[in-house]
Amino acid sequence: MAVAVVGGGFAADYDAFPLDFIMTTLPNEGKLTVHENSRAGGVPSLVSASAQEYTAFAWALAKNLGEHQHEKHWSDMKAMQDLYQKSKGTAYIMETNVLSALVVLNGQGYDDQNCAVVRGKYALHFSHYAIKLGKLREGVGPKDRAMIGSEWLNGWRQFCKQQKPASKNTISSLFSSTKSSIVPNAVVAKEERSVQAALPNTVALKPPVYTFFTGVHNRTQSTGMNDEADHQLLDVWKQEWYVHTTVERDSQRRLLQCLTLLLIAGNRARAGWNPIVLSLETAQQHPHYKAINALITGPFGEYDVSPICNLSLR
Repeated sequence: MAVAVVGGGFAADYDAFPLDFIMTTLPNEGKLTVHENSRAGGVPSLVSASAQEYTAFAWALAKNLGEHQHEKHWSDMKAMQDLYQKSKGTAYIMETNVLSALVVLNGQGYDDQNCAVVRGKYALHFSHYAIKLGKLREGVGPKDRAMIGSEWLNGWRQFCKQQKPASKNTISSLFSSTKSSIVPNAVVAKEERSVQAALPNTVALKPPVYTFFTGVHNRTQSTGMNDEADHQLLDVWKQEWYVHTTVERDSQRRLLQCLTLLLIAGNRARAGWNPIVLSLETAQQHPHYKAINALITGPFGEYDVSPICNLSLR
C-alpha cells in the first residue's frame, strides 16, 4: 500500500542491492512483476508495478492471509506464492532479473564464472538464506549482511566491471582466508558521501526506488537480525542504490566536472537511483488502508501489517 500511495514503481527489499540496472519506465506496462524467480512462485526482493496493481495485490494478499489464519507462520512471500500457484502463474509476472547472492557466495570470489553469472542482472539478493548457506569466513552471519553485500559489490566493481583478473590474494577476507586488497568500506563511504554532497540537485533526476521499513515490537529474531543490523543494512541499501549503477566510481569525478553541461543539455545524471524508505505512516494514507487492516486484524488479532504495506521481506 505504501508504494501505491507514492504512485507505484520499483520496490526493493533492504537486502537487495543493484548491479547494472537503471530504468525510468515500468516494465511490462506496469503489470505486477516479481523479478526474482523461484520454483514456488518467486521472491519479492525486487517488485515493480503501477499503483493500481499494488493496491489490487494488497487486497489479494490480505484475503489470502485470512484463508491461512491457522498457519504457524504465513508470510507475504508464502501468500504471494500461494496465489501464484492457485492462479497457475497468472497472478503476476515472474522474471529472472534478480539473483540470490548464494550463487556468488561460493568461495570463488570474482572469477570468470561469478562475473559472468551476474552480467545483465538487475540486482543481488543478500537474503538470510543466502548468507546462512553461503561460503563465508567463520563467525560471519546474517546480521552482517550490510558488510557482506557492500564488500562483495566493491569487489565486483573492481574486478568484474573493470575486467581485472582476480587472484586468490585479492579476494576479500570475508569470502576466503586471505587478506583483502579491496578498498576499505570506510574509504568508500567517505567518497560516496562527498559525491552525494556535491550532487545535491541530481536526486530529482534519478528514478525512485522504494523499500519499506517499520519497527516491529517483540519480533522474533528468526532472520538473525537486530535493530543495529537493520539500520546498518538500510544505510548500505541507500548508499548502493544511490551511487552504484551505470556510472563507475572513477567516472564520478568526471561527472562532477561536466554536470553543468549535462543539465544544460537536458540529460539525466544517471549515477544511480533515488532510494526512498517508506514507513507505516505512508501506507496509512492509502484510502483502503483501514479496510485492509481490518481484514488482517480480524482473523489474526494484533498482527504486523508491514508485509501488506509493501512486498518487501525481512
